[in-house]
Amino acid sequence: MYLETGDAGLTCQRCGISRPTLRKWIRRYEQLGTDGLASQSRRPHHSPAQKVFAEQTQWILALRQERQLGVRRIQNELVRLHVSDTLKYLPLRRLISDNQS
Repeated sequence: MYLETGDAGLTCQRCGISRPTLRKWIRRYEQLGTDGLASQSRRPHHSPAQKVFAEQTQWILALRQERQLGVRRIQNELVRLHVSDTLKYLPLRRLISDNQS
């Protein structure tokens, strides 16, 4: 519709979309053709803040082994001990479940 009219405002109004959405779709169409208009994943490609480093891993596994703490308590202890205040629940749980004996 935009290619026919050349009027972004009219196209957005008729389609019920915003101008940034129209620009995104035009850019995708120009780069990828009709394949670019398909829905794309909104999942991030990486989450650097979620990475658990070796030193943190040692602290976490030691807290789990010595004090039998759960994931939430370990998370709180890491903040209290100033080891990490950015580690989320799921990466901690994954680390603990991967290292259970």
